[in-house]
Amino acid sequence: MNEAEERIDMLIRAQMENQPRVTSDRYFAADTDTVAFGAQLTVTFTLSKLYVVRLVKAYADARVDCTYTWMIDGVASSFNEVEYYMGKPVHMDIVLIIANTGLADVDVGYYIMGWGDLRGGG
Repeated sequence: MNEAEERIDMLIRAQMENQPRVTSDRYFAADTDTVAFGAQLTVTFTLSKLYVVRLVKAYADARVDCTYTWMIDGVASSFNEVEYYMGKPVHMDIVLIIANTGLADVDVGYYIMGWGDLRGGG
């Protein structure tokens, strides 16, 4: 295989590893909660140990007087939305923390989505 063919092969492999397969299980986990004024809500999305999980998007409705922290593989992101176009492998439970510093209760919708493949290729 020459250098150009090796490069093309590498690019194809990388693309295949970072896209869902026909046999992949897609997931979409969503909910809505009320965050009381002056309070904090913590939501934990528990990952199945049976799957190699890839996260595509983590989203929470933007609300005035609310702050957001997504904990993804131990790394904090202080945005209401995080997106990974190639699917981020996730090894730990995903945590969302919403703090309401306002003077009124707010309803906040949130979700995560992505895909998973059974460990061991099954």
